[in-house]
Amino acid sequence: MIAAMTFDCVISAQITEGGTDHVVFDNFLHRTLHKLRVDGETKNKQIVILMDNATIHKHQIIYETARKFRANILLNAQYSPWLNPVEQLFNYIKRRLRSTA
Repeated sequence: MIAAMTFDCVISAQITEGGTDHVVFDNFLHRTLHKLRVDGETKNKQIVILMDNATIHKHQIIYETARKFRANILLNAQYSPWLNPVEQLFNYIKRRLRSTA
């Protein structure tokens, strides 16, 4: 699962069977940023993308996509998933799935 969120809601999510590479992630990022830039409420706002240090997040194409949509990338400290709010979302989803299985 790939997800993008603000402080209070999920703005985009994608479930992919199997692994996610930089091409899949870039497509998700492109669609998400495009959606934000065409929305009248967010088109002129500053966008900061907080990501962990996964290899797919550091590919050059990811930085080019962010630049194209005037978004800033901020990489989380290495081995610090608790500092990334989307990890709390993933943990919540995993708990819910386990409890219903």
